[in-house]
Amino acid sequence: MKNKKLIILIGAVYVLLMTIFTFNDLKIALWIYEPGTAYAKIFEFLGTIPMPIMGIFACVAFLMDLHYDKMIKKILMGFLIAMNLSYFFFIGAFSIRDAIPSMFVPFIIIYAVWGVVSFFIARKYYASNKAETFRKVVRVLLATCAIGVIGLDIIKTTFGRPRFYLLDDPISQFKYWFVIQSHEFNSSFPSGHAAKSAMPYAIFVLPYLTDHLKSNGPKAITFVLCTAFMLCTMLARMMDGMHYATDVLTGAVVVILTFLISKNLILDKE
Repeated sequence: MKNKKLIILIGAVYVLLMTIFTFNDLKIALWIYEPGTAYAKIFEFLGTIPMPIMGIFACVAFLMDLHYDKMIKKILMGFLIAMNLSYFFFIGAFSIRDAIPSMFVPFIIIYAVWGVVSFFIARKYYASNKAETFRKVVRVLLATCAIGVIGLDIIKTTFGRPRFYLLDDPISQFKYWFVIQSHEFNSSFPSGHAAKSAMPYAIFVLPYLTDHLKSNGPKAITFVLCTAFMLCTMLARMMDGMHYATDVLTGAVVVILTFLISKNLILDKE
């Protein structure tokens, strides 16, 4: 498996940091908590955008390429992907509404237009000599988005960890992330915003379709920008008391590892 060492390294660093953060979550939260800042509001807004953009594109492209022999399979798969498309579309818009209500309608329109643009981009690639590679890219994006949004929601409803800002007495009410408490959707662990903010790393599928990002210079710049965006979003969510350090770390790592593993299994498969 290509990049197997990188995947193992990220996994090892994750385990190490989770061990450290788990027993310092409350201390970090008390130290970093500063609700209502413009910085936190900006990244609450910006951090939600990458996942719907990637998800809508992947769903539209996948729907365009359904070629099952049996109609029932095509209908079922089409229905499933259409549900995912609706999920990415509306969850993306409602996340924007939660951050800046006045931007809800504009982003409904933006995502709708992006869906149309995605159709024409996908049609272009399906008609090119890179059609097969494009199909693999779409599967990688779809898998990453599905785990990054729907998968994390399942984890959230399982653990049900209360958000820091909701605690009247953080010292006595604080609970570790691994303590399953309820099945409420509005829970802290893991961070959906951190997961969405890690999605820009998916731009590293571009070298499979174009000559962009093939040289080390653009790759390094892109990596730094993606990392900075992700870290800024993670910090913003902690400052607002929406998440703990373990929450944002897990959300981001789930998406990064899903992307790398999917890319290796689908795009880099020998």
